[in-house]
Amino acid sequence: EVLMEAKLSENLKAKLLNRYNTQYKIADETFLEWRRWNAKEKVHSIVELTKGMELKKVIDIGCGTGAVIEGLSALDFAQSYYAVDFSEEAIGIVNTIGIKNLRYALVSDAANIPYPDKFFDLAILSHILEHVHQPAFVLKEAARIAKHVFVEVPLEDTPILNFTWILRAVIKRKARNDNIYGHIVYFSRKTIIQLCEELNLTVVKARGYLIGKYGMLFGKRGFWLVYAYLVYLASKLLGYRIFSRIYHSHYAMLLSENDA
Repeated sequence: EVLMEAKLSENLKAKLLNRYNTQYKIADETFLEWRRWNAKEKVHSIVELTKGMELKKVIDIGCGTGAVIEGLSALDFAQSYYAVDFSEEAIGIVNTIGIKNLRYALVSDAANIPYPDKFFDLAILSHILEHVHQPAFVLKEAARIAKHVFVEVPLEDTPILNFTWILRAVIKRKARNDNIYGHIVYFSRKTIIQLCEELNLTVVKARGYLIGKYGMLFGKRGFWLVYAYLVYLASKLLGYRIFSRIYHSHYAMLLSENDA
């Protein structure tokens, strides 16, 4: 069973890596601007949750196009920035977009990063844990190399989304992890907090929010554009407290290790 699990994990990892390399290889300016727009609220979360902290070295784990640290560097958030991603194409983008005070960007497995213990003041895991088969390993590694960890995930273990994916499985005969977003783990607020506690991590601060109109409608056409707009209207009508529990939201946390 252990060997089978490892093989499934490696097969999934290879499939995702191929998807991401292809995505980043054909990335155009429209795609990069969309990533920058999506990064705005993530950057806001990081700034809000770390307010009052002195941060010199920051690493973005699973950096993608580098939009998050690009946004942070524009605010002079820290003195120096580092980035890792397992996609060579993504790191290629990060090294060419001119991020201020970027010290080093490298290709690396997020669960095995070549830096010493507590080398960084802050490690960022922004919308990464839902993309990895074993999120505990990645979170544990982030906590090893940094004094504090910022985590943000989409909350997708909700009644409406779960029912939607069951219908999709029946009608299209596709597993939930076969999706265009590359999400393979689906969190609720309870399960992401439980994961942190199991790794001896304390939630110092947290915030939740709903996706904005642009993020919901980007790239949609026809029926799906209408559907996305109706979802957006529902989010405005119901508000964060209700909508986040039944459909979808983002949840951000600042974490630190408990004293032994």
